[in-house]
Amino acid sequence: MSDRSVRELVQHLAGTHDNEKIYIVDAEVVTVNKESRTCNCISIGGNSNNELNDVRLMSNVDDGILIIPAVGSNVIIILTTFTEPFVACYGEVDSIIWRGGDLGGMVKVVELTKKLNNIEKLLNDLILKFNSHTHNVTAVGSPTGPNLNQETTTATLTVRKDIENENITQG
Repeated sequence: MSDRSVRELVQHLAGTHDNEKIYIVDAEVVTVNKESRTCNCISIGGNSNNELNDVRLMSNVDDGILIIPAVGSNVIIILTTFTEPFVACYGEVDSIIWRGGDLGGMVKVVELTKKLNNIEKLLNDLILKFNSHTHNVTAVGSPTGPNLNQETTTATLTVRKDIENENITQG
């Protein structure tokens, strides 16, 4: 019986054969590759400075959520006996790409609310001016003519809660 067979037999008896071992590593991001959705890191915990290359930034290369860590930032990496290493926790983040990013960046709610309010106030002012406008006419009798086509509605000012999804925030 070979040494390997003896080791496997002991592992089977102990219930540890083919058990997946999980390692958690504190690391610093050295490089990021957005195309392959991976990063290279160097461990900073313990007594070693091991390089960890091709650490996955997402579970699959798809259009889920891709978090890009900042180079030089700290991450926590999980690696196991049977899977490739992946980033589980992020320190500083450069960007987040959600569902492929084809729709562009997220709305800045505070700035959008201000711009919409400015437009709404301008529109309401124009409606007021339109409704109160009279034409001077040269005629016998009435020297002015009222506006017969009054605008009956005004724009309601946008409120932040009307356009904000509080479940997703940004800084």
